[in-house]
Amino acid sequence: MAERKSNSFQSQNRTDSMIGASMRIAGNVTFTGVLRIQGDIVGDIACDNDPHGTIVTDSSGKISGSIKSPRIVVKGNLSGPAHVAESIQVQQDGRIVGDIFYKEIEIHKGGVIEGHLTSDFPHGSEQYLRAGHPEEPSGTGTPATESGTGTPATKSGTSTPESKSGTSTPESKSGTSLRYVLGGTALFVVIGLMLSWVNPLSTEEKLAMNGSALKADSSTNNASAAPSTPTGNAPQQIDPQKETGRESQIVATGADTLAATAADQLTSSKNSDGDLGKITVVQGVNPGKPDDFFWITAKEPTVLLKKKREDKTDGTRIDVPSGKKITIAIAKDEILRVIQGRNIEILFQGKKVGSKTIEGGAWMSFKPHAEHR
Repeated sequence: MAERKSNSFQSQNRTDSMIGASMRIAGNVTFTGVLRIQGDIVGDIACDNDPHGTIVTDSSGKISGSIKSPRIVVKGNLSGPAHVAESIQVQQDGRIVGDIFYKEIEIHKGGVIEGHLTSDFPHGSEQYLRAGHPEEPSGTGTPATESGTGTPATKSGTSTPESKSGTSTPESKSGTSLRYVLGGTALFVVIGLMLSWVNPLSTEEKLAMNGSALKADSSTNNASAAPSTPTGNAPQQIDPQKETGRESQIVATGADTLAATAADQLTSSKNSDGDLGKITVVQGVNPGKPDDFFWITAKEPTVLLKKKREDKTDGTRIDVPSGKKITIAIAKDEILRVIQGRNIEILFQGKKVGSKTIEGGAWMSFKPHAEHR
């Protein structure tokens, strides 16, 4: 690492070719060695088969186009994608607008990058694993390349299940039945949990409901036992108005109990001071990226709320216009939630926040990668 930094430092002080501050080139440029740019270039720049090729953009230099070079040092302005085989360095007041594909990156204080950062580490290398990528599985399957945006890559192997057609076998029938049984059981469990969460009853309320039901049953039994047994084959006379009154009394008793329970639950919910509910932790995956802000790309008008974790208010409102991509500073003790807008993308240290978290409006806290320096 020290040798690479020494080579980069030497490249900044060496010049093989120069485009002066008063020059402007419109067209593509190829070079070898160290190309120093102090003027303007509108076009693509590529290094011609030189593993030590370096582009140095001074503070007055401007590039508008694609760049391909083993090493790049940016002190001025670069607009366009950059493909860097070795290392890229963004110094103070350096600015890049475009996506960067790199092996090593160094951003000085005051340097600005507006775009996606994608690591080109070899699969299975130490740097690849430290950047938050999973280890390659053993076997015939080959993992697909994962981008630095944190979106999980689709993994495919050589063995794929064959689709079976024709007459169904007993094994397929039993497997289908088992899936139906498991699916139905899971559905009932979820419904039960939702009902218990929406209207949980205390032990006293359950006893009160049982007592009311027992009283109603006993009154009904006593009323039905009161008439004398008719003689002969004469049918028993039942007063429909009395029966309807008993049923209404039982239903009213249960409804009053449920209404009182719901009112108590609503009161206790309102009295719970500072209850934030479940906070989703967004874990960064690339320690080489900053941990004091996150990117948000809004494809529709979006409204965010940000506040300290212990703050009892709703927090500070942040409006993001449609079609904008901005950075928002976030501290370790701050939390954030989306209250308007669903077609958005949030990136933190290469980790993309899931759509369910955004659509659910849950509070989010951002945790840097453990190896972030």
